Amino acid sequence: MNDNDYFIKDGSKIVVVGGGPAGSFFAYFALKIAKQKGIAVDITIFEGKNFSQKGPRGCNMCPGVLSEKLYGELKKNDLLPPDRCVQKVVKGYYFHTHDGCVEVQNPAPSVEKKILTVFRGDGPMFSQLSESKSFDNFLLRRAESMGANVSSDIVSNIIFPSDKKEQVKVYFGKKSSWRIMNADLVVGAFGLNTGMLEKVKGLGIGYIPPKTVRACQAEIYVGNRNDSKNIDSRIRIFSLGIKPITYASFTPRGDYITVTLVGKTDLNKEHLIEFLNHPVVRRTFPEEGWKMPKNYCICFPKINITQARHPFSDRFVAIGSAGISRYYKHGIESAFISSRIAAKSVFESGVSEGAFRKGYYKPVIKVFGSDSLYGRWVFGLNDYITSRKRISAGYFSFLKSDKKLPVSKIQMQFLWNMFTGSIPFKKLFIKVFDPMLQLRLLPVTVIVWNKQAFESLFSGGKLRHEKRLNILANKGLGPLEDGQTVVVIGGGPGGTSCAITLSKLAKRRNINLNIVLYEGKDFEKDEQFNPCVGVLSPPIEEILQSKLGIPFPHELVLEKIPAYYLHSDDEDIKLESDGEMSCAVHRILFDNYLLHCAKDAGVKIIHGRVTNIDVEPSGTMVYSERDNRRADVVVGAFGLDEGACKVFETATHYRTGRYMSTILTKFFPEKEEMEKFGNCIHAFIPLLRGIEFGAITPKIDHLDINIAGSKVNWRMMDNFLLMPQVTRVLPSNFAMQRHELFYSRWQFPTSPAKNLFGDRYVTVGDAAGIIRAFKGKGVNTACLTGIRAAEVMMDVGISKEAFKDYYNSFSDITHDLPYGKVIRMLAGFSAHYGLFSPMIRLAKEDKKFRTAFFNSVAGSKMFKDIIFETISLQLSWKVVRILVAWLLGRLSFMSWVIKPISKVLTNKRT
Repeated sequence: MNDNDYFIKDGSKIVVVGGGPAGSFFAYFALKIAKQKGIAVDITIFEGKNFSQKGPRGCNMCPGVLSEKLYGELKKNDLLPPDRCVQKVVKGYYFHTHDGCVEVQNPAPSVEKKILTVFRGDGPMFSQLSESKSFDNFLLRRAESMGANVSSDIVSNIIFPSDKKEQVKVYFGKKSSWRIMNADLVVGAFGLNTGMLEKVKGLGIGYIPPKTVRACQAEIYVGNRNDSKNIDSRIRIFSLGIKPITYASFTPRGDYITVTLVGKTDLNKEHLIEFLNHPVVRRTFPEEGWKMPKNYCICFPKINITQARHPFSDRFVAIGSAGISRYYKHGIESAFISSRIAAKSVFESGVSEGAFRKGYYKPVIKVFGSDSLYGRWVFGLNDYITSRKRISAGYFSFLKSDKKLPVSKIQMQFLWNMFTGSIPFKKLFIKVFDPMLQLRLLPVTVIVWNKQAFESLFSGGKLRHEKRLNILANKGLGPLEDGQTVVVIGGGPGGTSCAITLSKLAKRRNINLNIVLYEGKDFEKDEQFNPCVGVLSPPIEEILQSKLGIPFPHELVLEKIPAYYLHSDDEDIKLESDGEMSCAVHRILFDNYLLHCAKDAGVKIIHGRVTNIDVEPSGTMVYSERDNRRADVVVGAFGLDEGACKVFETATHYRTGRYMSTILTKFFPEKEEMEKFGNCIHAFIPLLRGIEFGAITPKIDHLDINIAGSKVNWRMMDNFLLMPQVTRVLPSNFAMQRHELFYSRWQFPTSPAKNLFGDRYVTVGDAAGIIRAFKGKGVNTACLTGIRAAEVMMDVGISKEAFKDYYNSFSDITHDLPYGKVIRMLAGFSAHYGLFSPMIRLAKEDKKFRTAFFNSVAGSKMFKDIIFETISLQLSWKVVRILVAWLLGRLSFMSWVIKPISKVLTNKRT
C-alpha cells in the first residue's frame, strides 16, 4: 500500500465530531497549517449543541477557567476571547478547611499572565443575560471564519472501510433520513458527556474511553454587589473532609458563582446540598441568612480519572478529554495542547496509525502521560492532610504565622500550583518533598502521624471486629448488608431507579452490594421497540436530579409539550398549563440512558431474559439465558411482560393486576406538515365503543398515535383513524399512507398487583401496578417505586413485613384509584351518549372546569383533589342544566321515533 494514501493533500476531507474547544482548536490549527503549506482542505465540524443557548442545551458543563499558561497561548494565536465573554479576571485563591481560611496569591504576578473565567454556553438556565457570552461559540465561529464548515447535525455512526485506501464513512442527520460524508480523517472531539464514546469503542479500532466519575456543578446567582464576598474575583477551594467529596470550589463568573464538586465516586444533588449547608461554606456567602435561590442551573458532568487507551487508528484520532488530558484540572488547556499537536501531526506525519503513534500519541503522553498518576497523589496527599484535624491544624497555624519565611513561601507555591495547574503535577509532587520544607514541618508531621497511627491501631481494629460481629448477628431478612446480592429483573425506569438508589446508598454507608440487573432488550439496537408514547411530565427532572442524582437528559427531549387539545366528536378545547411543561422522548433512548447511568453507578448489567426463579426462606436463585445466580432478594421491574409475569407468578404468590390494552403506531409526515402540526398533544374521547381514549403526540419528525381500552385491537385503531375529528388533525397526506402503518400492542396496569411483595421479593413500576388511574404518569411512578423499594431494603429489610412500608408509601396513589375510576366512567358515559361536547363547551366558559380538564388530561393532580377543588354550587347548576337539556333531547327524540311507530301499529290493528 502506498504511504501517500495516508497523507492529507489538496482536496482532502476532514470530519471533526464535536465543536467544543478541542474540535474548534483542531480546525483552527489545521486550516492555519494547510494555508501555510498551500493545501486546500475541507473541514466539517459536527456539533449538535447550540452554544448560544442558556442552560444545559448550550453548555459543555465546565467551570470555564482559562489558566495563565493558556491565556498566553491564546493571546499568541489571536484566540483571546472578547471582553463580552470574560466574566472575571481571577486575582487569587482562598483555601478553606475546618481550621480557617488562607489567601493564596500568585507567587510571580505578571501583567502578561491572567486567569480568566468564562461561560461555556450562553449562561445559566435562569439568567437574564442578553448579549452572547459563550466562549465555545466564540471559538467555533473563529474556526468557521478560518474556513471550517459547521453543521448542527448529529453524527450517528462511523464506518471504517476494510480496504484502508478507501475513505471513512460518517453517517449524520436524522435516523429516518441519514446522510453520508466520506472523510480522509475523522477527529474525535466529542468529549466525555456523550454516547459517541461507547460507539467508537465498539468500532473495533482499539479505542478504550477514559474512566470517569460524575462531578456535580451548579450555577448560583449571588447578585451584582460590589461588596459581595462571592464575586471578589477570587476562586475559593474547600477541603472539608466531606465524604465522598475530594475537591470543591467556588468560581466567580459574572453575577454567579459556579460550585464544582469532584469525588472518587459519582456525586449527586444531595452531596451539593450537604456541602452548601456546611458551616464553613455558609460563612462564605454574602450575608447571614442567605438562602439558595429556588431556581438554579445544575449538571453532573463526567470528568476523566484516566487517559483513553489507543486514542488513534488509521484515519482516526481522539483529542481533548475523549483522548488524553490532565487529571481534574484545565480541560480547555488540555484540549488546546492535544489539538495543536494532533493538527501538526496530521500534516507532517500523516493519518496512519503509525503516524499518529509517533507524531501525536508520544508527544501528548510526554506532556500528560504521568500527570494523572502524580495528580492523584497530589490531591490525595492534600485530602489526607486536610481531613485529619490535628495535621490540618498544624499546617494551617504554620501557614498563617510564617508567611514571610522561605519555607512558607514554598508551601504557598505548592498550593498555588495545585489550584491553578500551572506546572505539571509530577514537578509539583517533587517540589512537595523539598528538604527544607520537610525539615521545617518534621516535628508536626512526626507527632501527629504517630498519634493518628496509634488511634487507628486500637480503635480501628475494634470497629472492624464489631462490624464483623454485627454482620453475622443480623443475617436474615433485615436491612441489606455488606456482601449481599440484589437481582433486578428489568432495565426500565423502575428497575434502573432501584439499582441506582441501592448503589448510591451502599456507597454512602460504605458497604459493598452486588447489584445485578437483567434486561432482555438491547436498547442500543435500532430494531428494539418500546410501545410507550414516551411523554415525561413534571416532576421527572426533579426525580432524576434530586432523588437519583443523575442529570436530566435534555438532549433526548424531542418536543416540549406546552398544551393539550381535547376533542369530542364535534368540539375541541385547548388546555394550557401555568408554566410546567411535559416533554416527549423516544422511550428506547430514555431507557438506554437510565441503563447507562446504572452501569456508571456500578450496577452489573446482563443482557438476557430471566427464564425462572426460586424464592425460598434461605435465599433466591435466578435462572437466565446467560447464567444462574444466587441472590438475597429479587426485584421485579419487568412491566407487564407476559413471560416475566408468568415466571414470578409460578415462583411466588404474585398475581398481575387489572390492565388496559393499547395500540400504538408511528406516522412520519413531511417536515412542513410536522411544523404545521405544532408541539401540542391532541387527546380524544371518542364515541367508538371499546376505546376509552386516543392521542396523537408530536416528536420532531413523526407522530405517535395510540388508543387505549380494555380490549382494543387493530380494527378499532383503523376505525379511530377514520374518525372525522382525527382526520382533521392529521396531515393531509395521511389517508394515502394509512395502510402502510405498523401497529404494536402492549398493556399498562389500572390497579395494583396482588401480593406484589413478599419475603425476599418486591415488584416496582408497572409490574407492581402502583400507577395513577386514567392518566398514568408511568415513568414518574416507576422511578419513585424503584427508589422507595431500594430505601426500604436498605433501611428496614427484605421481608414481607418490611415491604409493607414500601406499599404504604404510595397510599396517595392507591387511595385515589376509586376517584380515578369515577372520572373514567363519567368520561366514557359522556362520550358514548353525546354529553362530552356540551361539557367541552362548558369548559370554554368556566375557567375552573377548564382547569379540571387540564389536570385530568395532564395528570397534574390527584383525581380526588381535582373533584373537590372543582365542585361548587354554581358549576353543579350548570352541569345539571346540561343534563336536563340532554335528557329532554333524548325524550324528544324518543317521542319523535315512537309516535309514528305507534301510529303504524294502531292502523294495523284497525
